[in-house]
Amino acid sequence: MSTIKSSNEHLTFNADGTSKEIRFQANGTQKASISSAGLFTSTTIDATKLTGTIPNFRSTGIDDNADAIAITIDSSENVGIGVTPESWLSIIRALQIGGNGSLSCDTSAGAGKTLSLGNNVYHDGARKYISTDEATRYDQNDGKHTFFVSPSGTADSAISWTTAMTIDNSGNVTVGTGNLEIGTIGVVGKTANDVNIYSTDSGHNGLRMHVNGILPTDNTGTIVDADADLGDPSYRFKDLYLSGGLKVGGTGTANTLDDYEEGTWTPTTNGGSWTITTHKATYTKIGNLVSLQFYFEVSNGVASRIEIGGMPFATYNNGYNNGSADTNTLGHVGTRTQSSASYFIIKRANNNSWVNSSEVNGGHVIGNIVYHI
Repeated sequence: MSTIKSSNEHLTFNADGTSKEIRFQANGTQKASISSAGLFTSTTIDATKLTGTIPNFRSTGIDDNADAIAITIDSSENVGIGVTPESWLSIIRALQIGGNGSLSCDTSAGAGKTLSLGNNVYHDGARKYISTDEATRYDQNDGKHTFFVSPSGTADSAISWTTAMTIDNSGNVTVGTGNLEIGTIGVVGKTANDVNIYSTDSGHNGLRMHVNGILPTDNTGTIVDADADLGDPSYRFKDLYLSGGLKVGGTGTANTLDDYEEGTWTPTTNGGSWTITTHKATYTKIGNLVSLQFYFEVSNGVASRIEIGGMPFATYNNGYNNGSADTNTLGHVGTRTQSSASYFIIKRANNNSWVNSSEVNGGHVIGNIVYHI
């Protein structure tokens, strides 16, 4: 049985019994109903005529109380905020934001899947421009971060990407065909097959890693000649290790310094029967020029000329070179190397005759000689 009751405060509609409902009709046609469970149903109410706020209302979906579409979810579960999503590839789910922004990812989990943040790009089997403009993209994939750029293209046409930079899983950074700019004055770049490192500040220099050499550059990365110093008087490099030669004042063989050496040597009697006691014997070798210094004493002298062997480097053919020495028995004497030999002799300074070891017996010989090898 159904009843209608009234009081000072309420008008009550009641439908007794299981599965009973209150129905609203117009001209004998049902317009709405309220079930015994409290569910209100209507297919004819004009929502534009409803006003006011329903207290304690909880939505079961997405609502917008304005007169424009805020969010669109298409049948492929792609979402557009302020825009209708493009037709994305079926294995991708995408969130499009505004006119050109997008965030997309593969629908399935697993290795090799990609999370992509893009501007002016969508993917319907090929990555394409949303509108006619440039495009950029940032992917996370296989533990890598990859940045892509593209010049302007026509809306809905396929994009040709350039890999601008990659950061791999070990933290290594690879820059594509462009330059890596450090602040406003530093550049690490690529010219042809060379790597350039230079400062763009006025008067600064840089280096270019060129085939078979490292070349100086100016502040634009252009190779220069005789324009850059290595170190300066207050800030010097420490040691220089070379396996070849040092070109000084020119580029030819005659300008090449290919050896420098310092050391000690051991004077000998070169087969003589007298005795030599060495106090000091050193040498300096610069290229093919050798300078010997010596200080020794003579004992057990005999009547044969003094030949001092043990030179660290032999002379060249016809390599006669003169030096000088002092003795405490004969005073000033001369020294002379021999052709293609590792010994020199001592001669008198006044008549060019040989000096025998007996003539300086018990005395010393102090001198030097410079010769070519």
